[in-house]
Amino acid sequence: ANRAMANFFFFKQKTAYEMLRSLVGSEMCIRDRFYTKSLNFNPNAAATYANRAMANLKLKYYSECVVDCNKAIDLQKDYVKAYHRRGKAYEGMKKYLLACKDFQQALKPVSYTHL
Repeated sequence: ANRAMANFFFFKQKTAYEMLRSLVGSEMCIRDRFYTKSLNFNPNAAATYANRAMANLKLKYYSECVVDCNKAIDLQKDYVKAYHRRGKAYEGMKKYLLACKDFQQALKPVSYTHL
């Protein structure tokens, strides 16, 4: 039993997200159980909107992904991940010009003056 545990922890290192997914089940469960509930407590968390957008992107819920990215960008104008994820959603929706604009925005240098 100890050897099996050692193999699990040392040879099967997983990211926190992978461990959470293996415990919870599906992307939809993660989105609903964690990100949506988290936003009930802190509706001004740009990172949580961007994370839920990623879950929506993986589920191919492109319009919901765009909505979450828009909210993340409203909260933090230079949020590169939100622009990239929204671009991927637009790409999935075959809105290539909008996708291109978001990818270009994601590649712009970020100003850290707000820190």
